[in-house]
Amino acid sequence: IEHVDADQTIMSAVGGVGLTAVMNPTQLSPRDQVDFLVGLGQSLYLTDLFGPAADLFDTALERGTLLPDRDRLMLLDWWATALDREAQAAAPERRARLHARIAERMDAELRRDPGSAPANYWRAVAARGAGDLDTAWDAAVAAWIRATLGPEASQLRADIDRATLIGRLRGFGGTTSYLRQCQGAGWALVGDAGYFKD
Repeated sequence: IEHVDADQTIMSAVGGVGLTAVMNPTQLSPRDQVDFLVGLGQSLYLTDLFGPAADLFDTALERGTLLPDRDRLMLLDWWATALDREAQAAAPERRARLHARIAERMDAELRRDPGSAPANYWRAVAARGAGDLDTAWDAAVAAWIRATLGPEASQLRADIDRATLIGRLRGFGGTTSYLRQCQGAGWALVGDAGYFKD
């Protein structure tokens, strides 16, 4: 029963069985096949089927040389967003693997184009999603600097600022913690004057 429900959900997401009756995807040009995959991926994404959507976007990205740079970067962003949404509902081990996939692809993209806005953004977000806050911080700082290499510098910097609500924890070893007697006959300390906690 669950399998039948899943089939019906997927079929309604991609327009049902009538889609293949109307057209034959093998007769499309390679570029149109990429658009076909992206369109189906978006349909799956918009019905919360993030994993299958990411897989279709991944297939389309493998043919990314057929796309103009702007379209390929938007597809890269769709892919990472779908994978991140899938990871949000996943068990911790799977979440870490999904974020590692994002990080790996973004590292490759950054080697190709250091100013890539989606790659800089998703490299930091993937590390944060995997729970590696030190790497997330390092990636965010590097992204903020590399943003100057791309055409969307101000937007990327704003996105990175929003994505990195994290920072390094800093300790203070100058004074040890203490508790004072905070009241007595006819007197009392106000506020936090009665203690210091590191």
